[in-house]
Amino acid sequence: MKLSSYRFVPVALVVCLGFISCQQLPKQMGQGVMIAPGSTLEDRNPSDVVVAPVIVAEEGMVVPSRALRESVARGLVKRRYAPLSLDFVDEAGMLSSDGVTEASYRAGTLNEEVVCQVIVHGWKQDLWESRRSLVADVEIQMIDPANPMGAPLWSGRLDRRMNFASQEANFASQRAFFQSALDQLAAELMSVMPSHVTTPSSN
Repeated sequence: MKLSSYRFVPVALVVCLGFISCQQLPKQMGQGVMIAPGSTLEDRNPSDVVVAPVIVAEEGMVVPSRALRESVARGLVKRRYAPLSLDFVDEAGMLSSDGVTEASYRAGTLNEEVVCQVIVHGWKQDLWESRRSLVADVEIQMIDPANPMGAPLWSGRLDRRMNFASQEANFASQRAFFQSALDQLAAELMSVMPSHVTTPSSN
C-alpha cells in the first residue's frame, strides 16, 4: 500500500503540471507591433500632440477615420501625452471635407511639440457583422513638426486580425462596442510606444 501511494504522488504532480501548462497565459501587449529602428521619441519627451487627419494609403478604401483618430487620441492620453482637441485641429483648416487628408497637413501650425500621424495601409471590416473581427494594417508615426520630412521620432505598425466576439455582451450599443474595438486596436499599437515622462524640467 505504501508503494502505491508513493507512485501516486508523482503521477498526480504530472497531471497537475500538465493542467497548469494548458491554461492560457495573459497575452503581452504589443507583441505583433513592428517598430522602426532609430527611435528618439523618449529622448525628446514631447507632450502636446496634434493627431493629424488619417492618411489612407489605398484609394477607395473605406476606413472609420474619425473614430480611429478619436481612439488614437484616447490612447495617447493613457500614455500621458496631451493631444489637442480634434475639433480644434479641424477648425484650424487641416481637415478635408471627407475627413481624410493625403498631404495637406502643415506640421507646426498649432505649435505642437509632436505630430501623431495615423496611416492605414489596409482595412477589412467585412467580418465585423458576422464574426466581430477586424483585419487592420495600421501605422503610427510620431513626427517632429520642425522636421516633418525627416525620420519619425517613433514609428510602429500593426498588421493583424483582431477578434472581439467574446466582448459583445459587455456593451449596450453596437456603436460603443465598435468604438471599444478601435480603442483596443490603438492601445495594442501604442503599447510599445515610449510614454511621456512628467518631470520638473519637462513642465
